[in-house]
Amino acid sequence: METALTERRLNIGGGEFPIDGFETIDRTTGQDILPYLKGLEDGSIAELYASHVVEHFGHLECNEVLAEFYRVLAPGGRVRLAVPDFDKLCKAHVDGQFNILPYVYGGQTGADDFHRTGFNYDGMRHALRALGFVGIGKWSSDYKDCSRLPVSLNVLAYKPRVKAEDIFKTTKAVGVMSVGRLLFADAVRCQNKVLPKLGIQVIDLTGAFYRQTMEEVLANSVEQNPDLDWVVTFDHDTVFTRDIFLRMATLFDNHPEIDALAPMQAHRDFEHVLAWTDGKKIDHMAEVFPVSTAHFGMTFIRAKKLREFPHPWFYGKPDEHGRWGKGRVDDDIAFWRKWNELGNNVYVTPRIAVGHIENVILWPGKDYAPVAQPCSDFLAEGEPPEDALC
Repeated sequence: METALTERRLNIGGGEFPIDGFETIDRTTGQDILPYLKGLEDGSIAELYASHVVEHFGHLECNEVLAEFYRVLAPGGRVRLAVPDFDKLCKAHVDGQFNILPYVYGGQTGADDFHRTGFNYDGMRHALRALGFVGIGKWSSDYKDCSRLPVSLNVLAYKPRVKAEDIFKTTKAVGVMSVGRLLFADAVRCQNKVLPKLGIQVIDLTGAFYRQTMEEVLANSVEQNPDLDWVVTFDHDTVFTRDIFLRMATLFDNHPEIDALAPMQAHRDFEHVLAWTDGKKIDHMAEVFPVSTAHFGMTFIRAKKLREFPHPWFYGKPDEHGRWGKGRVDDDIAFWRKWNELGNNVYVTPRIAVGHIENVILWPGKDYAPVAQPCSDFLAEGEPPEDALC
């Protein structure tokens, strides 16, 4: 077995395409990939790169290769894969764009130039997630190899620093929520199904004013728990699954440099997500993306930063006319602006989303199929939707 060197980075099957900082492992240099991987110690590699390699293995061997990638990666290590994108190839074939056979079956110029399996993004993501990888997403390439091809599917993933289920054995976290007079029962059901089994208590506070209840419940949680590591905020209208929660926890654990991390959540206007990017377009291939404001629906915050955060936190301001129209600063936005002013950061992850409960009115449509209309639209317009049977 080789000695564990956690700074080692391997270019698997790199052949004639070396990468700075990576060791090239290739059959042309006398190293068969699968036997070589099996000779490495557990957790001995910091990063793996494999461009148009995995598809050369059969279905069963391919899973074995990916499992070896997971085993040899150090906790927190990264793998970047590139394979022919089967979805793109199918579309190109139907549209008659070009001859897809060399990409599907390989160039067949030699014994090693045959493709024995294929992937689309969903298939690759499923295979990686089944092995325990997290932070799965796409990456763009500027390498001078096949990963730059338009038909290349480039996928990255991380080995978690600890198993998701074990994070809360060493990390102390609580959930907090401001509760109005009424709340959505489905949101509470999500919390009850997921959090108690992980040892996470939800602390809530009821009141008529969001700014007061949210600030007090957040402040009390860190003041009364001096050994608290994380606070996870919940909105009364957020829904999520155990998998979503653990993926967020793993991502936050893998990025100790992030002070607050929010999942993607849709705004009720159906036009954008609840995050302000200062005019930048969210990179949907990024694992995490910096923003200036986020939301409080299942948002992870480091307790240490809250302890250092001077009050008041949620203190909105009216517009220049002293009214609450366009130009106002709402209480939650005021929190994030002050958070940024003090040098703290906030990120969203484009790869994980939570649901945002919205009250809608269902109308029979002209073909008697239901037509959904947000309650806010009906109250504002006073009319059913145009395609309703009225």
